Amino acid sequence: MATGVDFKEWLEKRAQQVNQPERLRHRSEWIAALDQFYEQILSWIRESDPKGILIIERMEIARTEPRLGTYAAPALKIALGDEAVRVVPMGRDVRGSYRDDEGNERHYEGRVDITDDRRKYILYRLAGEGSRAWVVVGNSGSPRQFDRGQLEVILSDLLS
Repeated sequence: MATGVDFKEWLEKRAQQVNQPERLRHRSEWIAALDQFYEQILSWIRESDPKGILIIERMEIARTEPRLGTYAAPALKIALGDEAVRVVPMGRDVRGSYRDDEGNERHYEGRVDITDDRRKYILYRLAGEGSRAWVVVGNSGSPRQFDRGQLEVILSDLLS
């Protein structure tokens, strides 16, 4: 490439080859889903901990995924005394399915872990553009709807 014009043309062509607009759309959608999910968690914590005993810190962590590229992903740190757990995204394109209690096949895409770095609970976002529903897989191995009660059980376990 001899001139800036050649580079500009190359860059535009390369952006089309790597499907940059779609990559950015997927990334934005995932980050928005994470932000909504964390806001729900924080709302439940405010209800359960009106005195503000838990110390909550918003963080960003670097993630790289094939269809999203490298990006700064939001995360949470929740501490009580010397114990702390992190709520960290593991990937948007983690996909799978399971059978619910009624035998219906449910699909998920997107994974977040709640971990104390020794133990973890795995959460999956139910599939569907804009889905706000999450399920948690704990020690039992069977997915259950993630709600305030499940959050309280997880925090009680990991912060003990």
